[in-house]
Amino acid sequence: MDFNILEKKENLLLERKEIRFEVSYAGVTPSFEDVRKELVKKLKSDEKLTVLDAVYQQYGAHKAKGYAKVYDNEAAMKVELKHKLVKNFEPKKKEAAGGEPGAKEAPKEDAAKPFEAEKPAAEKTAKPSKPEAAKPAAEKPAAEKTAKPPKPEAAKPAAEKPAKPKAEKDKKEG
Repeated sequence: MDFNILEKKENLLLERKEIRFEVSYAGVTPSFEDVRKELVKKLKSDEKLTVLDAVYQQYGAHKAKGYAKVYDNEAAMKVELKHKLVKNFEPKKKEAAGGEPGAKEAPKEDAAKPFEAEKPAAEKTAKPSKPEAAKPAAEKPAAEKTAKPPKPEAAKPAAEKPAKPKAEKDKKEG
């Protein structure tokens, strides 16, 4: 990976340095953790005080742009969003459990459906009966499907129809 620092800005109010960078790579796109480790090496900063905010991949190119913050002390990091700190500092669950990074965990059969294990076998197989109204349309007789209610338009009185203007009547008569 090749890092290029685009902008380095000192933020005295928040006690940090804000860095915009571009990283070039060959082959597979590097992970968030890999970019963060390489950035710490490049900046020669403390790993505990460096927060990688975002990495934006560029479509069709082996480049990415990013934004990182290097704090002066841990007290200044209180302004940082919690989910950013979790993403940067807490190890993934798979790695913490001693598993290989990137390996998929096998699904646990016992934990998948704990409520079924408590039910007796007779309750698992018995299906509740459906009321007549809840049956799907495919199960209803053909006579019920074809019957349609009468249209209410035929029952309208003639008084509701709008009267034609006199100008149109005169044109037709003349």
